[in-house]
Amino acid sequence: MLHSTQQAHAQPPKFRSWKTGACFAIFVAAITLGIYHAFTPATATAQRLCENSDSSVANISPCTGPTGTTININLQRTLKSPPAALIFKRAVAGGVPAQVRVGVSGLSAAAPAELCTGGSGRWEVWLVDAAGASQGFIGAFWPDCSAASSGSSGAGGTGPTPGGGSGASQRLCENSDAAVASISPCTGPTGTKITVTLRRKLASPPKTLLFKRVLASGVPAQVRADISSGLTATTTAQICAEGGGKWEVWLVDAAGASQGLIGVFWPACGSMDRCLLGSWLATSVTPLNKSASGATGGAGYRVTFTADGGESIDYSTTAPLVFPDSTPANPDTFTYRGNASAHISTANGVAKIETLDQQAAVVHLASAGRKFVQKIPGLGPGGLGSTANNNAYTCAGDTLEYRASDAVDKHPTFYVKLKRQKH
Repeated sequence: MLHSTQQAHAQPPKFRSWKTGACFAIFVAAITLGIYHAFTPATATAQRLCENSDSSVANISPCTGPTGTTININLQRTLKSPPAALIFKRAVAGGVPAQVRVGVSGLSAAAPAELCTGGSGRWEVWLVDAAGASQGFIGAFWPDCSAASSGSSGAGGTGPTPGGGSGASQRLCENSDAAVASISPCTGPTGTKITVTLRRKLASPPKTLLFKRVLASGVPAQVRADISSGLTATTTAQICAEGGGKWEVWLVDAAGASQGLIGVFWPACGSMDRCLLGSWLATSVTPLNKSASGATGGAGYRVTFTADGGESIDYSTTAPLVFPDSTPANPDTFTYRGNASAHISTANGVAKIETLDQQAAVVHLASAGRKFVQKIPGLGPGGLGSTANNNAYTCAGDTLEYRASDAVDKHPTFYVKLKRQKH
């Protein structure tokens, strides 16, 4: 996930209770959604990708094969105690968590016959060292149980893995040494920049990423993303159109030739209250800090919410916030400019920021003839979900009200009212 940073800057005494820091700009890319009947799920099976992560202590190869297959452990950093065992974890038929332990010898282990007891399916692979300490999730293994006498294929599949959310919280990226390229990262909100890393030179340069998935209706779908000269492409809201889920990522070169399956991407699709969806105009901004009591202005910015959990704020038309002790000829003001964005989730009338995106919003401060420009922390004065502990909102028809914060400690600094904008 992306992480935000906040900075404190020197300010004139009057403004010390209004410290500002990092904020985030929205980056939107247009991708055309196309439906292609040539896509078939069988293609993914034929090009099984292995799962691994640069942050895990090791990875395994191969990641599929019949029982008895020798699984090699490739250490990515030195351990205090050598590898001693592999633990295979899976939820078998009926949701019962199962574990199979096999000893490691010479950095290899044989895939045990127990992996096919419930038919083919994905097993998480965890590493335990000689001191008995778990070294975490290092990969996944898909046994080929076609020759197993007990192979009841109906019990297989990619069902839930033991430990509940452990697999999700330690998401491994899927790639293959045989693929022409890999991608990074493999999960994130819409708007994530994906980097394509080539494993070998192509006759024609990379041109497009195709995100492929069979939707809940059974209809095969594709979303196209153009690859820039820097070998990056940007995900958009189409991959969250029916909620989160796994999308295969295929590479197409500039000659129009498919270069095959190079990875998978799991979009982080936030849960969004449908009442919030659309664009809103701030019509009333009430400062909550005592030092700003009686200040006027500050309205005019626009807040937009999208179905994938996106929240974006445009401060370019915000009216200056004018302090009551200002002199008319030389007023003390805060003027917000730029953009801010995040991905949020909502539940029971309360918003939560899941990820903060790019930085691009600032506040222009004027006091006693001096002027300052500072970055804004969080989402700034218009950010739903931006306070430390008071993120309830009231949305009814064409009106929306909530508290927001532009303070480093995230205490509420504004109470805002917005009106829905109709197109």
